[in-house]
Amino acid sequence: MPVYIARWPNGDFSIVCGKNRLVIDSVLDEEGDPGSVELTPIKRAVAIHFGLKDKVDSPEVLYQCFEFHRFDELLSGDFYDVYADLNAAIDVIGEDGTNNESVAKALAAEVLRAPVDPDISDDPQLADLQRTMGISKSMAENYKKIANKVQKNRKR
Repeated sequence: MPVYIARWPNGDFSIVCGKNRLVIDSVLDEEGDPGSVELTPIKRAVAIHFGLKDKVDSPEVLYQCFEFHRFDELLSGDFYDVYADLNAAIDVIGEDGTNNESVAKALAAEVLRAPVDPDISDDPQLADLQRTMGISKSMAENYKKIANKVQKNRKR
């Protein structure tokens, strides 16, 4: 199953995998409109490490017991390509921490970069569904298939 870096319009990213775009969009929909993300396949080995927290105040779900630790460096080729400008700013930071201003500017540019326009369906009903519910084209098309099957079964 392919693994992707899903880059959100505000510069955040998610690591996502799924057997097809519909499954990926369904998972990403928990975070936001999956039609607005740029998917970049990860072609190298990747490991994302999390550790158990020492203390958790009344966790409601399992993931609240963990904290992010690091990426393994093998991701660097794909990940650094996606965030090339930010990486370039970090590369020029001196050992004494100088040039933090360049990193601050690169971070601000990531947050303010032009968002990706979601792929909107040519079908006016599906396009309206996408805009109203903030869902991807693949999800809207899937809902239409489900609705058609339900209607077909009702006619029997």
